[in-house]
Amino acid sequence: MKISEAMAHFESKLISEGFETSLPSGNQEYPVESDLYARRSLRAGPFPAEDHFFLHDMTGRNSGPAIKELHDRARAWVNSLQRMPRMMRLKVPCIVSIGIAEPGFDAEALRAVMDYPQKPLVGGEVNCLYLVDLSQKKLISRGMSTTSVDGMNFKFPKIDPINRSLILVQNITTSLFA
Repeated sequence: MKISEAMAHFESKLISEGFETSLPSGNQEYPVESDLYARRSLRAGPFPAEDHFFLHDMTGRNSGPAIKELHDRARAWVNSLQRMPRMMRLKVPCIVSIGIAEPGFDAEALRAVMDYPQKPLVGGEVNCLYLVDLSQKKLISRGMSTTSVDGMNFKFPKIDPINRSLILVQNITTSLFA
């Protein structure tokens, strides 16, 4: 499978999930690079939510520093669009970067996915990094997020933005590799 086919598949599936797709319109202060940008606003239970997906063709740059730099630029750009300071946001953006590569990724890229902070200490945003290895037909992620209350773990698939994005990306990659 070619990366262009994978991108087209992601785009059609994201549109069917209520996303609007385009190329991001970064500027000099917030340069953002993406082969496909998709955005949607929704309600996750009683909470307003906003998802921003950035898809990247990682051919020739399938390393940890490359995916982190692309995601950091995406974060800066999305945060520049927000009107409220991070700690005061009721509508918290979920910023998702998906790296797609044919030859796969190096160990540093896998570590980047596992180590990147999903919920920064200052709050006001949620981050998710995913890698799609077309040669091995594999999605690389940190897995589901859990919330612990009194020693019991709960997973909220529709309210938690990490789980919501993971389930969506899992469904898209499952249909991509079918």
